[in-house]
Amino acid sequence: MKNLFDIRGRVVVVTGGAGILGRSICAYLAGQGARVAVLDRDEKAGEALVGEIRAAGGDALFFATDVLNREVLVSNREAILGAWGQIDILLNAAGGNMGGATIAPDKSFLDLEIEAFRKVVDLNLFGTVLPTTVFGEAMTARRKGVIVNFCSESALRPLTRVVGYGAAKAAIANYTKYMAAELAIYEDLAAAGIPHYTGADSFVRNGAFAACGVNYTNLGAETANLAYQAITQGMDSMEEVYQMPGDTITVNTETAEALGADYSMFEGMAENLVTVTTTLD
Repeated sequence: MKNLFDIRGRVVVVTGGAGILGRSICAYLAGQGARVAVLDRDEKAGEALVGEIRAAGGDALFFATDVLNREVLVSNREAILGAWGQIDILLNAAGGNMGGATIAPDKSFLDLEIEAFRKVVDLNLFGTVLPTTVFGEAMTARRKGVIVNFCSESALRPLTRVVGYGAAKAAIANYTKYMAAELAIYEDLAAAGIPHYTGADSFVRNGAFAACGVNYTNLGAETANLAYQAITQGMDSMEEVYQMPGDTITVNTETAEALGADYSMFEGMAENLVTVTTTLD
């Protein structure tokens, strides 16, 4: 496991760096020559880890953090930039689980503790999203960087009844796909004046140029009809899959004006052409 790649001098930020998984990662990366910023809420464990890394000849600093607090994360980022001048890699290793979000042997799916479920989702999902937005700013400013998010096999299929943890990790997997695509193109779209197309009108209301999708009023009515049919007539007579045409194009007129784009080209392409403006909700 030595010298798999050259990361000498790279600044690596590891959230949950003093945890069981994080501490092994930090020690290995430091051993490969990286400058490691250990972020964790456990100051005693974090400082001890940094001491071990330095004793082995590595370079590391500890920063007490809260991955659910943007202000603290921004303070961490600025301190790291002050010490080393750059941030090259972010490893979002913070996460965890708790009993109430797991189905106990003598419980059922209906016995989940919602507050515990929420805490697990907050820690794993938002504990990934917030560090990404904060440290990602430093990377996009340099137009280079690497972000690694930690998922789980439980994100792909139910395992050992850890439903809260699995749901959060599944959300991380989906978020990571969006993150990779958006960070790859967001500056280029603006610089080139290229319209940003999406698959849902909610994104258009948040500033994207155009979306093509179903009529949600019709979708709601059709879903209700199918539910009524299933309840009153049973499932045997129903199809396995129902499809609806993407007959509605939604355009953000403010974005169209900013881009100098003529959206009249969409007329006749769909049954409905809907215009909206940017909203905050």
